[in-house]
Amino acid sequence: MEETTVTSYSQSPVREAIFSVTLQAPLSVERLQEFCTSPWAKQHYGTVETEAASSEHTPSLSYVLSNPERSALLRLTTTQLGFHRIGIYPGWDIASTAFLDAWQQLVTVIPEAVGQGASIRYINRINLKISADSPLNLNDYLNLVPSLPDNFPAPGPFFLQVQTMEPSQNLHAVITEVTEFTDGPPSIEIVLDIRVSHSQTKENLSALSLPGFLKAGRMFKNQLFESCITDTTRALFA
Repeated sequence: MEETTVTSYSQSPVREAIFSVTLQAPLSVERLQEFCTSPWAKQHYGTVETEAASSEHTPSLSYVLSNPERSALLRLTTTQLGFHRIGIYPGWDIASTAFLDAWQQLVTVIPEAVGQGASIRYINRINLKISADSPLNLNDYLNLVPSLPDNFPAPGPFFLQVQTMEPSQNLHAVITEVTEFTDGPPSIEIVLDIRVSHSQTKENLSALSLPGFLKAGRMFKNQLFESCITDTTRALFA
């Protein structure tokens, strides 16, 4: 994968950034509670809540730690640590550093926590105003759109998903694109959801180097995002 220049936008479309590590072996609930009550967790994420989820086969419990503004969340289950940055995006350096710090604290408190896979997920929202005087053509803003017949009526909401790989870095990506019509002033909101992951089956995450994955994953994520939009869309973020 060739290294590309990172594009920086003054008005970022990112509304949520999610970083996660999947664990090689499940942790006990008691060990999760030990991390949630650690001095570091209390200092950085004062609020701790529990979320219960049950499937047909296995009930599960997750602990959600949040900062006072609820702009940063940690979601911890017996098999995964997830860091969520919500709302105004502070930039890659701040978001990724907070994630790495949380992972380092987890393995310090729970040394048996060993990573097996990791992922980056960025949820972008692009709002386009609809005018009766000038019909909106999605092809002016997106390169990734459904292929419709020439005589097809104006499209409504749609869902589109594409998977791709970066074999040289063992990266897998899922790009999900959804259009939604908003209430109030007529507009279309485009959700461009990009998830890049790396998994291992026989080696633990230290062989990969989590910072190394973040660097490669970020490049691949940015490459995919830029390939999905046009210069007209980029101008909206300037």
